[in-house]
Amino acid sequence: MKKIIAVAAAVVMAFSAPVASFAATDIITNKRIYYTSGYNKAALSYNSAAVKFSKKSGNKEYIKVDLVYPSFRGNTANIKDYNDSNKTYFRKLGDDFIKENTKAAKKYFDSISKSQSKSDDAAYALKLEYSMKYNKNSVVSIFYTLTTKTPSGETVEYFTQNLDFVTGKEITPDDVSLIPKKGETMELAVNTFNSKIKNNKRMYFSDAKITEDDIYFYFEKDAITFFVLPGVMAEESRGLVTFRLDDKAARKYLLNQVS
Repeated sequence: MKKIIAVAAAVVMAFSAPVASFAATDIITNKRIYYTSGYNKAALSYNSAAVKFSKKSGNKEYIKVDLVYPSFRGNTANIKDYNDSNKTYFRKLGDDFIKENTKAAKKYFDSISKSQSKSDDAAYALKLEYSMKYNKNSVVSIFYTLTTKTPSGETVEYFTQNLDFVTGKEITPDDVSLIPKKGETMELAVNTFNSKIKNNKRMYFSDAKITEDDIYFYFEKDAITFFVLPGVMAEESRGLVTFRLDDKAARKYLLNQVS
């Protein structure tokens, strides 16, 4: 878990789910991973897998787990390890939530007066959703949102998986940017977020200083979206602060570097 930011009624954080066979790597081929023959041969399809269970009192749920995540199919390596790892990880996530909160959830449910209408929605709930940002030629980028609900409020967690199933490695911004120099794409993102702070101190915290550790990313067909968590450089209510580096902007940046 990389970061926890506590706020009054909620917690917002980001973390990376451990994935078997995938590890941090240096630059691979810098954007060309989309087009080389080794990747064109292997295409991935996916469907949604789920961990879903709850505990009830009568016909009312008082604690609930609903975790939905992708499960891949295809003829490339590392798929089974990835699917098995995700299945184990998210099952444990749900089991731990139930184990840690069942007693409190039942006590809370029982404490509600009989004269009160007990909601059909469980007061304690864990929910995972995902968005497939990119899926082509054995390269994927997935954005997850995990919401934990208790009577005291909600916790929202964001994390991404940016993966190359041919090499079995995690992808870095260097791998999907048109900017060829290693580290320069992330440097551009850092500078952009800090420029936002400098140029609009009414919207952003004037004393905030963004580093690489504050920045996460996912990628799409022709762009990388970098994001900073709520509460780091602006009020939590503003949500994620983003910087979208599309290919057009990358080319313009490169021209400016040359000139």
